[in-house]
This record gives sequence, C-alpha cells and structure tokens, in this order.
Amino acid sequence: MEFWHYKKLVNAISLGKQLPDAVYIHRTALDAVPPELMAHLARSATALGLEDRDWNVVKFFKRDHKVALLNYPRFFEDAYPALDHAYTVDLERGTFRESDYRNSDNPPILHRKETFLKRDHPSAALFRAITEEGEKVGLYENPRSIGFKKSWERLISRKGFMLNSQGRLTPRANAVRQAIEVTEHGKVKIERHLRR
Repeated sequence: MEFWHYKKLVNAISLGKQLPDAVYIHRTALDAVPPELMAHLARSATALGLEDRDWNVVKFFKRDHKVALLNYPRFFEDAYPALDHAYTVDLERGTFRESDYRNSDNPPILHRKETFLKRDHPSAALFRAITEEGEKVGLYENPRSIGFKKSWERLISRKGFMLNSQGRLTPRANAVRQAIEVTEHGKVKIERHLRR
C-alpha cells in the first residue's frame, strides 16, 4: 500500500484517541477501522511474526507509514495504565523495533482511555468519569508533561491529590488522617492511616 493511500485511510478513522500525529485505538474497536487498512496491518503483522504477540492498542501514525502495536496489560484494571512493551512497525520497509518498559520505573502511561473504545463499550462510562475528575482539577492543562508515570504522579501531588487503591483521585487532606493519643506514659502518639 502506498503511503498516500495509508494516510487517507488513517485520516478516515472516526473514533479512537485522535492526536495531531496519530490515532490510538483499542483492539476491541478495530472493527471500526477501514477494512483495507486492517488488512494492510494484518499482512504486515503476519509477515513480521507479530500477529500472536501481546498487544491491545494500535497507534496509527498520521505523518509516517508506520503503526505501533502497544501492550497495556492492565488497560481495563488501572485508571492510568502503564505501557509494558511496544512494536513499532515500519510499513514501508517491512521492519519493526521493539521497546520494553517492563523494568522501567517511569513507563509511558495512558489517559482518556474512553477515547480508545467505542462509545457503547461497557467500560467507556467509567473511563469518562475518570477523565472528568482529572479535568476538574486541571490535570490535562499541559498535555506535553503527563505522558510518563513519574511526571503524572508529581502533577497529581502538586494539585493536592493522590491516587487511591482504585486509581481514583483523592484529596491528600482527606486521604491522611492523624489520630493523636496520649499513651499511659504521657507521650503523644501519632498514627497515620489511609482512609479507604
């Protein structure tokens, strides 16, 4: 497939997370991608031995004749899942490059997961709610600084929040409570508990 044709098909994709240079789509929504583009992807993945590898998100590049097959193993479980590994496929050359983030303490993470899915997906409403709570506290004001785990966690902390065990935003002031008690020896004992 010529690049101009690939580019035309990618620009015709109406769902997914639309960015200026790429479209991201979860595997469950790939039936909404133009069939000709999916056939091109399938042929390339098969030729490179990638069809059976673990991946659940496709990144269609808009400015290059490339796709990336991305694996977020906890896509549905985590509010902001981390990238495990990626296969970036050069469709022009028929080659790929693998990136592995499994041992990284600062992997890329996802936001706005509802955009990766069809609107009627059972998890879409929950993911929209997660995005909306982040929007309300200004987490998406500077999208260039939120793509990696550490910068995301620092931003959440600067805004006065933390992530609870479900990955939802919780004000730090509410998350930590101090119980002060005087022991029988007259010393003050401070206990900190995470509110659940």
